[in-house]
Amino acid sequence: MVGTLTGPTAVVHGGTSLWQQTGFHLLGLLTGALPTGAALGALGALLGVARLGPARAALWALLTAAYGLHELALVRMPHPQRSRQVPHHWRRRYAPRRVAFAYGLLLGPGFLVFVRSTAYYLAVLGVVLSGSPGLGALVFGLIALGRSAPLVASTVFQQGGGVLPQFLEGTVRADPWARLVSGWVLLALAGAALAAVL
Repeated sequence: MVGTLTGPTAVVHGGTSLWQQTGFHLLGLLTGALPTGAALGALGALLGVARLGPARAALWALLTAAYGLHELALVRMPHPQRSRQVPHHWRRRYAPRRVAFAYGLLLGPGFLVFVRSTAYYLAVLGVVLSGSPGLGALVFGLIALGRSAPLVASTVFQQGGGVLPQFLEGTVRADPWARLVSGWVLLALAGAALAAVL
């Protein structure tokens, strides 16, 4: 995705700067993410999850601990995935700004594309269990900002004289470390949630 949105073809042929591509992508991410988070929070309220009381935090903590161990490759947990990514033919059919926005719009909700980390599913569960549309929008907004980070980093790297293949190679090398960090962060969050309940 980073290569598609900030590669030389997208920028040169579309007359769009790297920062414009990044901005349109972030706008698409937020446009898709904020209503999704609010809707998931509203779903929780509609289901009456507040009646579960402290059991909500305990349930979330146990699943978060299990998926933290999954991210560390110590146990295997279900990790539902969509095999499809955003449509590649959009690059040939639409202007780069429109493609950047549309990619963000599909990535924003999270359900419509491949999900890299199981932490996303725990965020979804946490939002539903909160029963709060406002908290849901906030959480999904933060996720959208996090999803824009690789594109922002790529833009900064290229503006500083780096080349895109070098940046992409670095992200591939960093991926196993990111999974380890994700696993340990999930375990720490699970421990904090359980401590709050007990």
